[in-house]
Amino acid sequence: MEERLNKVRSAAADKEWLQFQLDNADADLRDAIREALEAGIRAEDLVGAAELTLEQIRRIGRSE
Repeated sequence: MEERLNKVRSAAADKEWLQFQLDNADADLRDAIREALEAGIRAEDLVGAAELTLEQIRRIGRSE
């Protein structure tokens, strides 16, 4: 029983760590998109690289 509890605890910790990494990656992507837009790159040109829709990129560009 203890082994199974440890496995659950480990999986929960892994999930928490991966969520933290994902949140940081999302923030980095938003920052990079804002910087690219501020540098004059068109939102349409970021769609493929960012793997987001044009509306998502525009929404990121409008947010701070």
